[in-house]
Amino acid sequence: SKRIAVVGSVRDPGVYTLRENVTTLSDILFLSGGLSEQAGQVLHVIRPKKREEILGAAEAGAEAAEEDTVILGAPPPSPSDILRPDPDKSVIVIDLYEFLKLGDQSLNMTLENGDIVYVPEAQRFSVIGFVREPGNFALKQPTTILEGVAMARGLQERLASPRHCV
Repeated sequence: SKRIAVVGSVRDPGVYTLRENVTTLSDILFLSGGLSEQAGQVLHVIRPKKREEILGAAEAGAEAAEEDTVILGAPPPSPSDILRPDPDKSVIVIDLYEFLKLGDQSLNMTLENGDIVYVPEAQRFSVIGFVREPGNFALKQPTTILEGVAMARGLQERLASPRHCV
């Protein structure tokens, strides 16, 4: 069986114990209820290095690392803890726009026991000035300036005209 933790901006975060031989990223996103409205453009798969790699490093003079332990009912790790550089883990970044919106199945990686799937909240950008509805907007996909102005419901034609701008 595989134990995979899903944290961050998903509908049902938690630790999932799976008995199937193959578990892909799309499988675990489905099991966790999918992305929440706050989800950003990327996700991170944090993978602990294999025990053999860690023991090999210990023989080279590094301290041996203990196996990862998942404690059920414990509070989820913070984003800074998850993404902190650590020689005993690797971080794989997946572009959700490419994977889910454009359908790039090469990003549908196979997950391993002990992986953590972290979906951070979307970064935000602001549109201010002579637009109809200035505000903050979620950056969930590649966005141009023109698309940002469109999200703010366009320009206030009279005030944003070249005659009124310096």
